[in-house]
Amino acid sequence: MIQLENAYNVNVTIHGNTLINPGDKIILNLPNISAVKSDEKDDMFYKGPFLIKRIKHEFFNMEIPQHKMEMSLVKDSLEEELSDAGLIEPSAETGDGVEDYVYGDIFP
Repeated sequence: MIQLENAYNVNVTIHGNTLINPGDKIILNLPNISAVKSDEKDDMFYKGPFLIKRIKHEFFNMEIPQHKMEMSLVKDSLEEELSDAGLIEPSAETGDGVEDYVYGDIFP
């Protein structure tokens, strides 16, 4: 249950379909809108299969009869492995040590 709450969650509103139920798996591909330029068309975190956690069906609007669904989707994995891109995690062996800092010693 903790994985369902702490995984990648997304809420979507789409055209209704009464054949879709909570617990079903759907494919969702959200477009990539990151600030960094990339060749990827879809967002790497929000693409691929998602589990339907909740569905709310709405069949009527006050003026126009329609069927739409509000769904909560969850995913706990990625389609491809994350690359390190040359980044290292800091550790005691790679750090330069601890520096003493006194407030106000910025300018001589």
